[in-house]
Amino acid sequence: MIVAVDPVAAATYFVSVLGCTAFPVWGSRAGACLCGDPHDGTRKHGPDNVGKHPATRNGFKDGTVDLAAIRMFLHNPGTPNYGLNAPEGVPIVDVDGVGLAEWDTLQHRYGPLPVTLTTTTANGRHYFYRW
Repeated sequence: MIVAVDPVAAATYFVSVLGCTAFPVWGSRAGACLCGDPHDGTRKHGPDNVGKHPATRNGFKDGTVDLAAIRMFLHNPGTPNYGLNAPEGVPIVDVDGVGLAEWDTLQHRYGPLPVTLTTTTANGRHYFYRW
């Protein structure tokens, strides 16, 4: 079952409960990144990260646990999304596109992985595990 979750509530959970830090990520509209880069390789970014790259100078290094700051950047129309830095011992597996079928094939072949926190992304899923 897929449940739509408010991004502020989700970020609050990831930071407060799981111990992650969060940083703002550019959004997109009509396939164009709100950062202003054409994402055609002529400047800094290519087409593979439209609307999904950090919106701060230091990128993921600007991750914060400050919930007021997180609420502020999630309410900014240009940065409606966030990235996470997982705490030590929490690998996050990002499975996208054709990788979803491969993921299922590997589990069929070697056995299922433990049930875990899973989030749905635009192209796949993120699986959170404790190491």
